[in-house]
Order: sequence, then structure tokens, then C-alpha cells
Amino acid sequence: MQEQVLENAETAVVRLPGRAGGAALSKAQTLFNRLIERIDQQRKLLAGWQEFVPRFQQRVAGELEPLQQRCNRAQLALAKLFDAASDSTGITKRERAKLAMLVRDICARLLLDDDATPPNAEIVTLHDKHSDTSHAQLREEETEHFKEMAETLFGVDLDQSEVSGSAEAMCAALKRKLSQQRIARPEPAVAPRHKAAKELAREAKLAQHAQAATQSVREIFRKLASALHPDRESDQQERARKTALMQQVNQAYAKRDLLRLLELQIQAEQIDAAVLGSLSPSRLRHYNQVLTEQCAELEHEIAAVVAPFVHQPGASGRDGLTPQTVNRALDGDIAAMRRAAQHFEHELKRLADPGALKAWLKHIKVEHRRGVDSAFDALFDTFAHAR
Repeated sequence: MQEQVLENAETAVVRLPGRAGGAALSKAQTLFNRLIERIDQQRKLLAGWQEFVPRFQQRVAGELEPLQQRCNRAQLALAKLFDAASDSTGITKRERAKLAMLVRDICARLLLDDDATPPNAEIVTLHDKHSDTSHAQLREEETEHFKEMAETLFGVDLDQSEVSGSAEAMCAALKRKLSQQRIARPEPAVAPRHKAAKELAREAKLAQHAQAATQSVREIFRKLASALHPDRESDQQERARKTALMQQVNQAYAKRDLLRLLELQIQAEQIDAAVLGSLSPSRLRHYNQVLTEQCAELEHEIAAVVAPFVHQPGASGRDGLTPQTVNRALDGDIAAMRRAAQHFEHELKRLADPGALKAWLKHIKVEHRRGVDSAFDALFDTFAHAR
């Protein structure tokens, strides 16, 4: 019986039973049950996110990124079409200016989204042919601006090698320098403050409780280790089973996972509901302290897993953010990228006709600025009004 139960250690229920005669639980007992329930919820939430993240990454790599590449190929083909048209006969000076603006803006957008170092030479050449300012000059201006910002706002001096990569690499260099500054900067000397007797007594009491809580976890570990130690088994099958269980015990103890240790104790029939219900107030207080710390650690783990999704469109912080909402947002991104790719491919075929291109150019306004959105967005907006 004991062997069968130990095989399903995850099913153990750790909960203080109600008192005899229907008497209410004490505050400490109620807190214990509440913490146990909270940890169980956090475990399930963390497990759900940990299972979801690899599937999300697979979808991004297998569905979204290929559509992004397809979209980029169509945009580059459009830029080449506009470039060829600007070199052809029968194009007016104003039409040539519009085509140059379109080529420049499309290439700027593609280079902005391209993390490759060095950037795509074909796109750079196409951009520079139709721009008064080369991509290299624009990049140099951006890096100088970033260096000035880092020095003005943060007092950080970045060298050329630290601002020669992508925007992400520059931000990483800035964070690294800020971290180095914090480590190198000595903490300001603070005159020792005389602590009152009450404060000293409170600190001593907290330290005592922390030590007692640690001791409580250690006692559970020792009992389990004594009962499950595989070296005491002559039967090879039983030794293998206990070896696996001891690995769980060691992992739980290393993480101060009190709930897991209690679950293993219940499954090993070392304790039961009656034993839990008879815990002394001091022992219960120590358990609650460890369980509270465990709750905080699980919250931290969940926050770390969820962090990359918090700033996605439609997300309002962590509240309401679930694998299901993230998946729906990804569905929307994939659908939007597919529509964009289809749109650019359709217009690539339509505008290959010189007459259609000249008719469409009538609705394009020349923008005298370096932004990458003006003419690029016209590829979406103007078609709707021109048809």
C-alpha cells in the first residue's frame, strides 16, 4: 500500500482538518490552509506558463517569422520595382521624386527591422541611391545621439565598439555600464545608529524565528531521508524506487519547498491529517513563515516567465494575462502579417503595369522628412481611396 501511494506523491493533500465538534480553526491554522491553497494555485499557474512558452516560441518561429520574411521579400520587390520605374523613360520629375521617397522609406523600414550586422548590402545600396543621406550617415547620427543621451541622462561614456551594433546591443551596453557603475561606486558611509532595546529585541526574535523555521524544514528532511534512503535496501527494484524519491526529497529541501516535503511525508505515511491538526502553535508559526517565503518565490518565478509578454499589444500588465490571451494576440499578429504579405504581393503584381503605377502615384504626396512611415504607410492607405 505504501509503495503504491509513494508512486503518486503529487496527489497528496496537505490541509489542516476542522476541529472536533465543529470548532473554528485558529488564525494560524486558517493561514496555513490559505497558504497551502495559494501555493497549489501558483504551482499550477507556473506549470501552465512553462508548458506554454515553448509552444509559443514554436509558433512564432514556424508561423509568424516565415510570414514576416514573406512580407519583407514583397516589400523589397516593390522597392526594386519603384527603383526600376524611376530609371525608365516617360516618368516625370515629380513622379521620380515620389518613387525615390517610396524606395527610401521602404528600405529604411526594412533596415530598421533587420538585426543583421552588417546590414543587407542590397537594401543599403538601394536606400542610398535614393537618399541625400546615406544609411551609414544616418546610423552614425543615431549612435552619436544615443551616446549623448547616455552621457547626459546617465553619466555613462560609451565607446564606439559599444554603439556599433543593433539598438538592442546598444541598450545592453548601457545597462552593463550602469551595472558596473553601481558595483564600483562605494556605498556612502552611514554613521551607525544606536538601536533601541525594543528594536534589538524584535530583530533577535525575528532571527530566532527564521532559525526555527529552517530547523523545522531540516527535521522533515531528516525524517524522509531516514525512511527513504536507498542504501538500506537490498532489493534492486526497491532501491531504484527510493533513489528516485530521494531525488525529489533533495530537490524540495534545496528549494525550501515545505509543501512538497509535507506531501512526501503524507505519502510515506509519516504524518496524516491528525498529525497536522495537532501541530503546536510555535511549529505552525514556523511552517507559515516558510510557506509565506515559498509563495513569494513562486510569485517571482511566475513574474520572470510572464515578463516577456506583459508589454504585448492588448496586455494591461500581468492582470488578466494568461497563456490563452497571449495565444489569441499571437493569432491576431499572424493574421495581420498574412494580410500584409498578401497586400504587398497583390500590389506588386498590380503596379508592375506602368499605367497602374502612374495612376497610383497621383495620390502619393511627397514628404520632406526622413521618417520611415510616411510613404510606406501610403502603400496601405492610398489604395483604399484610389479605387
